[in-house]
Amino acid sequence: MRWQRFALCLAVGIIFSTMRTAFAGAKENLPAPLIKAAAAYKTRGAEEFLPTLIKGSRLQYTDKASFTDANTMLKQIEFHYGSYLGVELVGSIPISDSTRLVYFVIKYERGPLYGVADIYKTGHGEVVTNSNVNTELNQIMSPEIIARLR
Repeated sequence: MRWQRFALCLAVGIIFSTMRTAFAGAKENLPAPLIKAAAAYKTRGAEEFLPTLIKGSRLQYTDKASFTDANTMLKQIEFHYGSYLGVELVGSIPISDSTRLVYFVIKYERGPLYGVADIYKTGHGEVVTNSNVNTELNQIMSPEIIARLR
């Protein structure tokens, strides 16, 4: 029992020290899927963001109604927040050698849309295996991560 507690404390400590390192201001770039999705959004509109973001992953075979729902949501965000301006990287947390969580902001004229994506390295480059966005920061990032950003 004592060893289990020690292992749990060690794991939590490693995760938090990794988070601190990942968000400590180390300059990193947006992953390729986000760069491509941001460019598609800028040049071809909101309806191209999600399909471009998930290209090459299992998500590209998702029900097309999901794309329609995402496109509708992005258009509603544009209606309230103004024109799309770009994507900024907040930071990332390595999960393993092949996987990391990437936090980002989609910028609009009157406010941000917060996002997170699971980035997975394949033999052909990085792909997004899961993603979520929300206008509320606390719906995307845990309080621990938000505290580390402050």
